[in-house]
Amino acid sequence: MTSSENRAARTIAWTKSRPPIMQLAATCALEHFTAVLANAVLSNPAHLAGADMEAHRMWRWHAVEEIEHKAVAYDTWLHATRDIPGVKRWSLRSLAMLIAGVRFHFVIFRNTADLLRQDGLNNMRTWIGLLAYLYGKPGAMRVLLGHMIGYFRPGFHPWQRDDSGLARQALATLTPPIVTIDIETPRIPPAG
Repeated sequence: MTSSENRAARTIAWTKSRPPIMQLAATCALEHFTAVLANAVLSNPAHLAGADMEAHRMWRWHAVEEIEHKAVAYDTWLHATRDIPGVKRWSLRSLAMLIAGVRFHFVIFRNTADLLRQDGLNNMRTWIGLLAYLYGKPGAMRVLLGHMIGYFRPGFHPWQRDDSGLARQALATLTPPIVTIDIETPRIPPAG
């Protein structure tokens, strides 16, 4: 097992040792990450510039899929926590986001260091360039951090950022069509 697989296994084991409601909260946080990154991929062609056509199509299709289901776990969370007072519910989901955000960055950077080491590129120059790319403009991780902060807002819901049109537009550009799915404009459930 590689070190990246070990890190993933430890993270999964740690998450499974938490109460089910916190496991769901962690899923909500991670689904928010993937939806934000999916929006970035679809809304800014620079993120896939230079990718071969098959990889380009695969990542765009995957981004559409991530946007399409971005609120499923969150809506499940709202239902599962409907009897928990609002402040406690907000505290639990915020704690899960904070932990997921720190762990996500830790795992991503450790895995990146492993890959760079394999290629003989794990040095300061490479890391400066990589961090500038990720956190500068347009910087997918910079975008992610901004939306991660928005997740802490009371009353947050993933569909407050309606990118269903962006997903429909991207799906229409995948020729020949990979699959036809109906991406409906979402309905945001009432807070409560």
